[in-house]
Amino acid sequence: MDSVTNLGDFPEALGFSERGLSRQHLGQRFTLSFLSQVPSSTPLLRDFKFSSLVALESGRYYTAFVGSDVNGDGNPLSDRPGFLGRNTIEGPGYATVDMRVARPIKFNERWNGEFTLDFFNLFNRTNIRDISTVYGGIDLNVAPIASFKTPRDVFNPRQTQFGFKLKF
Repeated sequence: MDSVTNLGDFPEALGFSERGLSRQHLGQRFTLSFLSQVPSSTPLLRDFKFSSLVALESGRYYTAFVGSDVNGDGNPLSDRPGFLGRNTIEGPGYATVDMRVARPIKFNERWNGEFTLDFFNLFNRTNIRDISTVYGGIDLNVAPIASFKTPRDVFNPRQTQFGFKLKF
């Protein structure tokens, strides 16, 4: 599903309308989750629970900027190189696998608990949250500055979490 906006960088009084993909636009997204439990008849691993969530997304869209006030309007943050439209640069995709291993423990008839071990971003993939969108000049025929389209921020690396839930 497309997410399109018409809130461009031009004042509405000029009569311009600029439609383009919004920052929330996401071309494709795939998610897969599963839950499994080892049967009670299996020694050593009985009653262990395994669950996972896989998420894959296409890249988000960004707008390229010159990085200076080329048109002299007093706003150095809105000028774009050439005639590039809004949100025309596709950033990198996103992929992550989260996993949980859980083991229930029965203390008595009323009290039981569950130990959990969670892995977020299990394979420690570097997922980029934001990129540098400063092109460095107005002319698209000139190569951009070296930092153009390089990562500015990334999502969390692998994280592990231990937990215990008490039920009574």
